[in-house]
Amino acid sequence: DARGGTRSGPAAAASGSRERGTLARAAELSCLALNNALFKQPLSQAEALQLGVLAPCVSLVRCDPVTDVTAAALELLINLLDTNPAAQSQLGANPELLQR
Repeated sequence: DARGGTRSGPAAAASGSRERGTLARAAELSCLALNNALFKQPLSQAEALQLGVLAPCVSLVRCDPVTDVTAAALELLINLLDTNPAAQSQLGANPELLQR
């Protein structure tokens, strides 16, 4: 409001929607960039796995509703699992990641 407090009503809703859209787009672009950086790069894949990229990736893939972020995370997850035995082992050792 005019006194410097928080906004409410349509302006706040529009701002919140814009922020969510911006964060979603940033998450999508991050997944796509990471996917490109890790593609056929075993050393980079190993480092990403060590940093814990698998759990957030699975978490994004399981989000409802399906969005562009979900698709980008799924692409990253598929490429990691398809090309990296360590990723397969890590996922196999943590079946709770796949449970809802």
